[in-house]
Amino acid sequence: MSASEIEVELFEDSKRGRDEILADIRENLEPLKGVSINIGQPISHRLEHLLSGVQAQVAIKLYGDDLNQLITKSSEIKIQLLQLMVLSMRKFQSR
Repeated sequence: MSASEIEVELFEDSKRGRDEILADIRENLEPLKGVSINIGQPISHRLEHLLSGVQAQVAIKLYGDDLNQLITKSSEIKIQLLQLMVLSMRKFQSR
């Protein structure tokens, strides 16, 4: 999984309002398959990164002393997440 952030400055003298610009951004990015779009303020994004320790919107942290068991469990979690993604994509496509 990859994550990317783009910071955009909206100028106060724009002929379009903030809501209209955000709707336009969402509409233009919507066709990108497999992309999760989150529009917010930079400071809230940075606080989320600091609090969670990761930059992803969803993070799963696995703790333990046995490295082999951690590797096994992380593989199991990965398989379950992939299955969940496939199911959610099917559900989304059927609507």
